[in-house]
Amino acid sequence: MNFAATSAADPRRPLGQRPDAAAIEQSFLRRFATDWFDAWNSRDTDRVLALVHPDVIWEDSAFWREPIEGRKNVRAYVERIWQIMPDVEFEEIQSFTAPSDGRGVLLYRHRGSGPPGVAPDRRFDVTGCVVFMEFVDGLLSWYVTQYDLNEIKRQLGTFAGTHGPGGPEVAATA
Repeated sequence: MNFAATSAADPRRPLGQRPDAAAIEQSFLRRFATDWFDAWNSRDTDRVLALVHPDVIWEDSAFWREPIEGRKNVRAYVERIWQIMPDVEFEEIQSFTAPSDGRGVLLYRHRGSGPPGVAPDRRFDVTGCVVFMEFVDGLLSWYVTQYDLNEIKRQLGTFAGTHGPGGPEVAATA
């Protein structure tokens, strides 16, 4: 029985078993990471999209329910980010690279104001990670990100979840 992890976008595509994975120079990954944060901090959708492959698989399960496929569909995601977090900024904390596998991981700090009409006078500041899973022709073709959306909501005062360290059930009996 094979228990290998798979992509949420394509469960037939096992992680770590990509015979077509091409080695990438560490300098490319470093430059790409810098370009990535510069593009996001510019708040220019076209600049972000210029870094992704036309057939990109984009996974952000905290913000978007299903994986997004294709650059055209990622445009709607990026535009939504600018609407909800117009002053969002990203700062790299540290990068980890696996050049022989063509991958990189970026730890980042993510901060900004709450959404207009919801909590525009409150700010959030959380950490997250970006995983560059795959590149094709020098463009990002498989992207995964993770961060704590509940913590963002907590900081903005919009979280209606747990009421104590163990959730409502534990808080009620404590």
